[in-house]
Amino acid sequence: MNIRREKNKIVFIFYCFAVMFITSVLLESSVYILYKLGKVELINSNKLFNMTKNQNSPAFDASWQLIPHPYFGYTYKPNSGFLNKTYLESNSEGFIDEEFPAEKKGDTIIYGIIGGSAAMSWGVEKRDERIDYQLEALLNAYAKETGSNKRYQVLNLGVGSYIQYQATQVFFYYKNLLDGVIVYSGHNEIAHGIILTRDVPVQYPWTDLLLLLKVESPLKHEIYYIRDKLSKYANFLLKRQYLLYSHSLRFFFNRIVENKLKRIDELNKQLKEEADKYSFNMPHIKRDTSRDPAEYIHQNFLQGDTESIAIQKKVIKAIVPLVYTDPIVDVYTVAKARGVHFLNIIQPMMLTVDRKITPEELKETKATPFYEKTGLEILREEADKMKKIYGIETYDMNEGYWFRDTKKDVFIDPVHLTPEGNKIVANYLFKLIKEEWLNR
Repeated sequence: MNIRREKNKIVFIFYCFAVMFITSVLLESSVYILYKLGKVELINSNKLFNMTKNQNSPAFDASWQLIPHPYFGYTYKPNSGFLNKTYLESNSEGFIDEEFPAEKKGDTIIYGIIGGSAAMSWGVEKRDERIDYQLEALLNAYAKETGSNKRYQVLNLGVGSYIQYQATQVFFYYKNLLDGVIVYSGHNEIAHGIILTRDVPVQYPWTDLLLLLKVESPLKHEIYYIRDKLSKYANFLLKRQYLLYSHSLRFFFNRIVENKLKRIDELNKQLKEEADKYSFNMPHIKRDTSRDPAEYIHQNFLQGDTESIAIQKKVIKAIVPLVYTDPIVDVYTVAKARGVHFLNIIQPMMLTVDRKITPEELKETKATPFYEKTGLEILREEADKMKKIYGIETYDMNEGYWFRDTKKDVFIDPVHLTPEGNKIVANYLFKLIKEEWLNR
């Protein structure tokens, strides 16, 4: 009797294992087929890694990589690594560079490049391929060649989406450290009024981040809590990657993640609605209340129709003096008073630079704003005014032969440069520095 009972028990256990095995095989096969047909999504190591680093995804917006700054509005999180097109690492002061010196020492000459993402060489991962480092290398090679015992250091003081108003504050903050300042700007300042969908103009482009700082809401804490849990969840799975061999488990894990990401999106929208209550209008800017000019331009700028161009000019003309001209005059005035060398550069832009666009670059022009041509015209008008009134010389990298002869791709997108493009800019700046700063 006992023997029969034991046999039945063994048969039952075997039967259960067989059912479980067959069910698992059928489940794995079904999920795999659905995955191959594009019907379901499976989590992978890249997605998990991105969550551990709090990367840019629909639920991890750019504000997750930024922190508020009392003078600049925001900087990158200090001592952090994150993906933003390429992998970037910030120093202890929130800039994409090595550590800045605490003070001037000996024969070291320190220059700084201020501006937005183009000034910081966004899109280029290696430090030695960025504008600041290439310029620094050229200057030190020149010092060695001429027998000088001076050493040059060029600080990368650019931050993504900065306008000149913010870049000027950066100069004021570091002015005691600098022997020379290079203002490298143009695009963000002409784009600023166009990209806004509501109130124009405002001091900083990252309106969402700054508005959210004013909102005391429990939603912020809930969003942080979910993000933190996702990061820990991702780290757990990455340490146990054998769990990812199963297609059904990958599907299951992906559903959990997607539900949490969806919840974060919902909370972000609610938080944004709360933050919008704190938005404001500049009182001296008159707006057409019957239609949102920015929305109209968004819909029509690629066609370049007459009405769209007229609206662009009106908005840009109203905003450029505030976010470009006046802040540059401030930099020039303080630099001159303190004996700091000064250069003002209008950055190169794909559709306005004096060269033919390569086929590879042409693929990116679909995202190129038509307002660059309109804006450059206004920047040049402002440059003429600064020259006439204040004696400020402006160097426009959209004209001349510098980019004309190269056969390589120099633009990553309409605004940012490849390592080859950065090399051209660095050589141009080196030429100007020799002529304007070193040989006078």
